[in-house]
Order: sequence, then structure tokens, then C-alpha cells
Amino acid sequence: MTPILKAYCSDTGFRVCETAMQCLGGYGYCRDYPIERYLRDVKIMSLYEGTNGIQSMDLMGRKMQIRDGGCFKAFQEEIDGFCATHRNHPVLKNQVAQLASTAGELWSCAMEMRTRMKTDPLQWASTTYPALLAFGDLTMAWRLLDMAVIASDRAAKNGKKNDFFKGKVYQATWFVDTTLPHTQARIGTCRRQEREIIEIPDTAY
Repeated sequence: MTPILKAYCSDTGFRVCETAMQCLGGYGYCRDYPIERYLRDVKIMSLYEGTNGIQSMDLMGRKMQIRDGGCFKAFQEEIDGFCATHRNHPVLKNQVAQLASTAGELWSCAMEMRTRMKTDPLQWASTTYPALLAFGDLTMAWRLLDMAVIASDRAAKNGKKNDFFKGKVYQATWFVDTTLPHTQARIGTCRRQEREIIEIPDTAY
């Protein structure tokens, strides 16, 4: 979880500040508002303690090898078990099914990449960052759905005191439905066989 949290959260934090600046328009770029400082300050998070590219190679390399893949298998079992337990949830079953489908694709991709690391290390390295982002998306979807499952009973009730719980359900369904389709496409880019990044000649530039 360390490289996933470090890289995914620091990149997402930068995107949040970037979007906030867009909302403010031109003023957001000026020191009249603190967003320009937040944007500059948060950028260091993706650089220190190993850049996020290094974190991705650590995740898909060393972390996948720990205990002969034991840590990866434990992570896999957590998510697969959650999906199995809640696959018939009355409110969230569609999102749980989407999580399960995306997870299955990611598990297959991760095993392919584990083999490619030994047989084609440069090609492997070129796909580790999108793979890390896929792990980040999957982890976020899992945790948001876990909260939504817990909140769903209260969310079904009327009254302002239950709005917080409604928010947990809406957060989860929105994130899963708008993010995991992109995650599946990203996994596809990790699995493609073309080798442009490796084979393009220096003189092409």
C-alpha cells in the first residue's frame, strides 16, 4: 500500500489544486488567492521520498515479489472477498460488479507484468506508472464502496441527519461509475504489445 498511497494521493492532490485554480479562473493564478501557493507546494509530494515513477517500479517490481507474491495475494483476497460478500447488495450491486470486473482485469495484468519484468524489463518499466494508477483507482473504489455499504441503511431514510450517509453512497457510485471505465482502458494500455517507447530512434526527435 505504501507506493500506491504515496504516488496516487500526491498526484491526485495536485489535480485537485489544478481544478481549483481552473474554477477561480485567471485570479486563481495570482497571489490574491492561496490556490497558486497550494499548487506549488503540493507538487513536491510527487517528487520527494522517490518520485512517483520510482514508486511505480517499486510497486510492480519489489513489492510484487515479497514473500513470493504473498502481499499481492493478500490484497487480492481482500478485494475479491469484499466483492463476493456484497455482490447482491440491494443498492450497490452494480458498482460492486464493476469493481470485481476491473479487479479481475488488473490481477491478470499484474501477473503478465510480473513475467515481463524478467523477460522484457524496459517494456515492463514503461508500463509501471499506469499500472500503479490502476491500483490506486481500484483501492479508492473499494474503500468508498466499503463506506457506502455501511452507510446505505441510514442513507435510505429521510431527514437531514441522514444526509451525511447519503453522501457516502453518492460518492461511491459516482467514483466507481466515472472512474473505473477509465481504469479498464488504462489496464489495456499496460497490456498492449506495441513497443514504440523502446524502439523509437533518438534521431526521430
